[in-house]
Amino acid sequence: MLNPELPKKFHKDKLSILDIRAEDISGTQFLIEMQASSSAFFGERVLYYWSKLFSGSLKEGAPYSSLPKVYSFNFVNFNLFPNSPKIHSVFRISEDESLEIVLTDKFEIHILT
Repeated sequence: MLNPELPKKFHKDKLSILDIRAEDISGTQFLIEMQASSSAFFGERVLYYWSKLFSGSLKEGAPYSSLPKVYSFNFVNFNLFPNSPKIHSVFRISEDESLEIVLTDKFEIHILT
């Protein structure tokens, strides 16, 4: 378990506090959020938290290969995707027309409704 507060780099940066933040022995990072009420920009908030955790783990002079895989698990108490009957959606970064072409395996966001 890690400190759930993602530190600000600058005074005017937005404060981010996760529900749960953890790291396993291989350095893989996990963030877990629970959201009870609907939020108009929930997707943007999920991506913002993920990106802060991902980009904040690279230290000066470190190679990009040292960036950890970051899993984001988001449990919501509302229907985020009204046109989908699924209760578990997984998002990754892949080529639009050829889903088997993956840009990186370091990005994975789960939404559970």
